[in-house]
Amino acid sequence: MDRGRVAGFGGAAMNRLHNGGLLLARLVLGGTFLYASLDKIADPAAFAEAIANYHLLPPSTQGFVAAILPWVEALAGGLLLIGLMTAGASLVVAALSATFALAITSTLWRGLDVSCGCFTLQPGAATAGWGHVGLDLALLAVASLVLCRGPGLWALEGLPRCGEEARL
Repeated sequence: MDRGRVAGFGGAAMNRLHNGGLLLARLVLGGTFLYASLDKIADPAAFAEAIANYHLLPPSTQGFVAAILPWVEALAGGLLLIGLMTAGASLVVAALSATFALAITSTLWRGLDVSCGCFTLQPGAATAGWGHVGLDLALLAVASLVLCRGPGLWALEGLPRCGEEARL
């Protein structure tokens, strides 16, 4: 079955609805990860401190992760927004979401009271909690949907190559 098509009843209208839903999922996912990267890119030192507060990575790796991770989030988010290489971008976002959920769960089990570092690095930002775990699991589900079903409407990867019909 083609990743962007719904088999069975409903025909063209059902496929448009399905592909529209995938477009919405892809845009929400891409926008969320692009937005989440902005504060971290702007202040990698504060992000390194947020990473250190989780007590999961050796100090020698925290600066490297703080410098690279936000750019990975931004690139994956941007690719999802424009609909290019969506399978790879969805896989990256799914892996990041699962990792973030596990990291937050770990801090909760260990009784650590840390700022999430998810969307802002400002003092007084939300403490990492079960709501953040739920959000990460929801993002994981949406990323899995886009990965398995395709990018939906208006994806650049749907543009035709020489001799092909457009799939927008």
